Amino acid sequence: MAQCRNCNAQLPSTFTVCPKCGGQVSRWSKLAVVEQEGKAPPGTPASTPPPARKSVPPAPRLPEKPPEPPPDDDDVSKVPFVAMGLHALLLVACLALLGTWLARRHARHEERAKGPSPAARLMTEVAAFRGAAGAGYFAALEKWGDENGRKRFLALDRQLWPSNDRTLGWAYFFTTSVACFGKMEPGLVPVAFYHPWSDVFLVTVWRLEEEGTPRIVDAEVMMGDFVRRRGVPKFSALRPWMKGDTYRVAAVGRETAATIAAFETLFGKTGTGTGDWRKAIPALADAAVMRDNRVGAAIMLLENFKELIAFSSGGAGDPSRGEVRNATRRFLAKWAAGRWAEAAAGATVDERLEASFKALPPEGLRSFKIVAFTSNERQSLVMLSCGKKPDIYMGLLFDRKGDAISLGRIDVMSFSRYYAKNKEGRDGGKKDGT
Repeated sequence: MAQCRNCNAQLPSTFTVCPKCGGQVSRWSKLAVVEQEGKAPPGTPASTPPPARKSVPPAPRLPEKPPEPPPDDDDVSKVPFVAMGLHALLLVACLALLGTWLARRHARHEERAKGPSPAARLMTEVAAFRGAAGAGYFAALEKWGDENGRKRFLALDRQLWPSNDRTLGWAYFFTTSVACFGKMEPGLVPVAFYHPWSDVFLVTVWRLEEEGTPRIVDAEVMMGDFVRRRGVPKFSALRPWMKGDTYRVAAVGRETAATIAAFETLFGKTGTGTGDWRKAIPALADAAVMRDNRVGAAIMLLENFKELIAFSSGGAGDPSRGEVRNATRRFLAKWAAGRWAEAAAGATVDERLEASFKALPPEGLRSFKIVAFTSNERQSLVMLSCGKKPDIYMGLLFDRKGDAISLGRIDVMSFSRYYAKNKEGRDGGKKDGT
């Protein structure tokens, strides 16, 4: 047996430290028994006091774990049901974001599966028709025109090209005209091809198909002044950009933008709402007015053709015309060959347009064709249109001194640029002052 020296607890002899108080443990012996009884062990002198018992300091106690503070009533995150609610809200938000992303992805997938919108598909088909009509008028009409559309074109052929090759006439018209779109009627869209160089409109009406190629179901020709005056006579057969003392290259851009704006005012904002596009201009139902209008359009196209034939045929009555024609051909040949600096030597060039001018692909460079020519005693102006992109046109201004000529100015313009400026003016912005 053993005994704790601190608390006197009796313990087994195998213990060396008291488990209760941590004090040291001593095994029992005779000395311990004597000491306990207050007697000296036998053989010990009486006068000898018993040895004093050493006190053993108690072993240090480990600090007890402090009690947890009571929960803070303001910390709602530690309230079990509130914490669970916050986690639930976070989960719902994540699921909502995931659902939105999946819905948008599904919508994009459906749009791709459906293909382009009707408006985008129509624009693609109109561009394809114009390109095809420039190469083969009859084949293009067979593909894109329905029975009534082909009949309307055949009637216009007899009025517009009575003595000319209609295939060549339409090829020139389509490759040098700009397209503009009217308001979508129930399944019908007026699409106009405007030819600035003769100031003539060809309005085609396209029926949108659920499947397959949109079809031309109607067509009409109009003088530019017929549209600008909303069908109210009298109509001028003089091209608007040829009026007054103004720089023709800039004037044709401004007047074309204004004329397209007039078309959009009639057909591009509200439509008729009846499916009958002709009701947008009451004069379209007046047979006498329309007869005069078509005759005027035919005369204007013919005048433009005569102008080009006179320029190409030589210098009859104007010795310098042949020199201008040859200089124009040399310029185009050098330009198409990439010899820009040589082609433009000595001429004034708008630096803002030079970069886009140079950036045209070779096929675009070679597709420029002469569309207008004017001349006086001091200067000659040749204007050309890009067959690959009719929105772009060019003006070459030659200075004349006797029979000698020199290229004095080069302008490369865009009808869409003038249209944007015109729209800014209509919307309250500043109009182009070029």
